[in-house]
Amino acid sequence: MKYKSDVDFENYKQMKKFIYFTVLLITVNSFYCVSQNYKNYSSEEFRNMILGNSYGTEILDVRTAAECDSGYIEGALNIDFYNTDFKNLLSKLDKNKTYLVYCRVGRRSGLTCNTLSELGFTKLYNLKGGIKEWRAAGFSTVK
Repeated sequence: MKYKSDVDFENYKQMKKFIYFTVLLITVNSFYCVSQNYKNYSSEEFRNMILGNSYGTEILDVRTAAECDSGYIEGALNIDFYNTDFKNLLSKLDKNKTYLVYCRVGRRSGLTCNTLSELGFTKLYNLKGGIKEWRAAGFSTVK
């Protein structure tokens, strides 16, 4: 025969497990739901931003030098994502400018936009699909 205190204790243990599980779920979810402080642009939107390039807009290529040797978007500044001094190099850029950021497929440039945002940059645009999609859309690169 169960006493009322035994039932309450079982309910307490179940509630405690539920609370731990909920807290764990929220914690794990918060790591994967990082707020995005930049806009992803298609190749055409990115190109339109370049064509409408006004003073204060910079194109930033975060690929390696070897990747850039295969061609880059004209006027791009290259800062290698894998450079050990990468964050420091980014911090020296003008925070008042607009940055159009790209890499090979869009992953490193997205991470770069997050880093720039953490450093206080606010006008950030990532090339969705990277230079690969840029070329697939028929847009040119220079060597």
